[in-house]
Amino acid sequence: MKVDGIFTNPKQHGAWVTEVDETVQSIRYRAIYRQFAVQFRRQPFGLVCPINRSATLVDETNPRPVGGGIVEWERIFAPVPPSRDEYESFVMAYQIEQSVDGKNTIGEIAIPVTSRTHYDYFYVPSGLYSKPSNIPKLEAYKLIQYVPDVIIQRGANPGPGASEMLAEDSQVTRWMGNIYQRKERYVPVPTFSVLT
Repeated sequence: MKVDGIFTNPKQHGAWVTEVDETVQSIRYRAIYRQFAVQFRRQPFGLVCPINRSATLVDETNPRPVGGGIVEWERIFAPVPPSRDEYESFVMAYQIEQSVDGKNTIGEIAIPVTSRTHYDYFYVPSGLYSKPSNIPKLEAYKLIQYVPDVIIQRGANPGPGASEMLAEDSQVTRWMGNIYQRKERYVPVPTFSVLT
């Protein structure tokens, strides 16, 4: 391979490719770079995209040799996706406080429902979120048998007039790069009395 130019610093090779991530309805930007293999260093997540300053580096492929001591790899940039909802069938185990032989216990009634899963995205570090553990996590409402005959509540009771309740504790996971995803599953508040 004939080497033209200086490859001590990464050089873009070819045009930018833009694609839509259908799942999160967000654009990703891809570009191929080349550099001398001995000079290659991965860039930290968060590097600003040269063609869209709201997008940051979220992934780099492994370098592969292309000849002449040069390697080639792809950089992938993405902005923080917008919040979104997905709907699906889900079997919710609704809890009910009941009295059995004069003692308070917790029962469950499993009911198939349509759940709404809500996704929020956070760039870390930024603003209030200097680390992933700063992203607020929500606790689902649960009844817990603390000791015999004593039942306590955990999480937020949806309260009167609410149409939905959190089915599971929210989960925070890395989506790509420094962008984290919080997932919350909501189900209809039951029409029968299961909440104290």
